Amino acid sequence: MATILVVDDEPGIREFLVDALSSDGHQIAAAANGVEALRQLAAQPFDVMITDLQMPGPIDGAGLIRSARTEHPETQVVVLTAHGTVATAVEAMKFGALDFLEKPISSPAALRSLVARATASRRAHGDLAGAVAQALGPGYEMQGVVGRGGHAIVFRVYDRQLDRRLAVKALLPDLAASGTTAARFRREAQLAARLVHPRIVPIYFVGPAAGNVGGGGGGVPFYAMPLIEGESLATRIARQRRLSLAEAAAIARDVAEALDFAHGAGVIHRDVKPDNILLDNVSGHALLTDFGIAKALAGDVDLTAVGTVVGTAQYLSPEQAAGDAQLDGRSDIYSLAVVVYEMLEGRPPFSGPSAHAIFAKHISAPVPPLEHAPDGAGGAAVNRVLAKALAKDPRDRFSSASEFVDGIDPHRR
Repeated sequence: MATILVVDDEPGIREFLVDALSSDGHQIAAAANGVEALRQLAAQPFDVMITDLQMPGPIDGAGLIRSARTEHPETQVVVLTAHGTVATAVEAMKFGALDFLEKPISSPAALRSLVARATASRRAHGDLAGAVAQALGPGYEMQGVVGRGGHAIVFRVYDRQLDRRLAVKALLPDLAASGTTAARFRREAQLAARLVHPRIVPIYFVGPAAGNVGGGGGGVPFYAMPLIEGESLATRIARQRRLSLAEAAAIARDVAEALDFAHGAGVIHRDVKPDNILLDNVSGHALLTDFGIAKALAGDVDLTAVGTVVGTAQYLSPEQAAGDAQLDGRSDIYSLAVVVYEMLEGRPPFSGPSAHAIFAKHISAPVPPLEHAPDGAGGAAVNRVLAKALAKDPRDRFSSASEFVDGIDPHRR
């Protein structure tokens, strides 16, 4: 049986969930808002959290999910959403939710199914941690989960021999069972290991976890990186909502340096987004990570199938959204411009009820001007620079990421 936290501001729904899950033998706690939920998460560990998205107060469901993913990554999250707001639930899943369930809940059966899936996922994560620990050997100490995404879990590991803290990223077992996905994951490590730059998170070593984890057969690939003490840009934006132009330009400058170096080495990132930008407390710089969808422009075998759209919808370039296999560094420049737009505005320029609706806007919709642009001529200049970086035709964009950032940096203009 599982320990479950139910979060909903409607007493009737909260009571229904508590009664239905308690009758199955689960240990249940309840909270009426995001603040109370975070307090309970801090007080005790939970296997599963079921939360509403639309809640009043300073922390809504999306903010709660972001905080839980950062501070309590072991807890699996299921989202409750009102009928007709499925797109919002899918967006919440991007922040770390496992699945969603529409209200009104007509039967406990669907709820029980999702809880069963969430608890099974939690157990699989534990099995994966054990497999990685076994593969690493006694010289390394597993210290919990740093974070998780759609394709991997990142574990906190202490290297006893070299007295250093690592982040070990392991591919989820069900994905490792696919030879194509496992090959893409290994290529990620190979590409990142070649990119030695102070603004790119380096790869220390790669290894397959021994044994059959979660029925996947064979081993589960993983690789080790330095553990960055800090937060992701996604977490910073969630907390501050909007960043100043100077702060946004400084972060973009670091990312641009990383991208220009990678592009010079024949590698495009393809997945530039706030989740993949880490803000290092020690150096004060932004670091680019997760080249999981990147491919070598001058490599041998292309592991990304032609016409396949990869990446997160809101940050894709128009050519990515169209499924174009022939991409270059200007695609990353577009994505970086989306990130800059979000840092200044608190949201990306394009959203929609589905990924395809967002793709269509990337391809054909005009870029809305910033509503919170700097005052005076500076604001107009930033909007002009963003419009150029977000041009639909790659030929109309800047030739390098640093050239783009020069245009928005108040210290360079």
